[in-house]
Amino acid sequence: MDANKLQLLREEIISAYAAGKQDFRRIEAEGIDLSGVDLSGVNFSQARLDGASFRNANLSHAILSEVQMTGTDLSGVNLSNAHFFESMLYEANFSNANLSGVDFGGGNGTDLSGVNLSGINLSGAMIGNTSFGNLSGANLSNATIIFCNFTHVDLSGTIFNNASIEQSNILTQAKLYGVDLSSATLIDCC
Repeated sequence: MDANKLQLLREEIISAYAAGKQDFRRIEAEGIDLSGVDLSGVNFSQARLDGASFRNANLSHAILSEVQMTGTDLSGVNLSNAHFFESMLYEANFSNANLSGVDFGGGNGTDLSGVNLSGINLSGAMIGNTSFGNLSGANLSNATIIFCNFTHVDLSGTIFNNASIEQSNILTQAKLYGVDLSSATLIDCC
């Protein structure tokens, strides 16, 4: 999509959202720049947003099921209590994003294996059937983690305080130096 069409689409989305519309399912907006925009509660299910920029935007409580966001800039984004389900987030940039209370659960999961989540706040998150890349220094306090794969994941300095971890591969072939599992519950983990 050329720059002029992307700018028009940006203005249409912002205007429609301001008028009360939150449902943007199946929108095709690869490369769009929605940096700094408040889109809390928006529904981008099945949207194509590859290469888009949401830098410092508010996507809290957003529904991002089956969304394609490969290479998308989500740095500084408020994604608190957002819902991802079978989403494509390969090489997305989550630096300094707020992922507290996010839901990565269900279905075939979300593949975060190519995503750097070091230092990210995932406290209280619901994470199911998800594969990870780098989680060093991340905060997963009070998170519920089920059927996740941490094989070869850097968990150095990651905080799992009071987390519930079930049927997940966390103890084999992960980098566990300085991991805080204080009061964490591990059930059927290997």
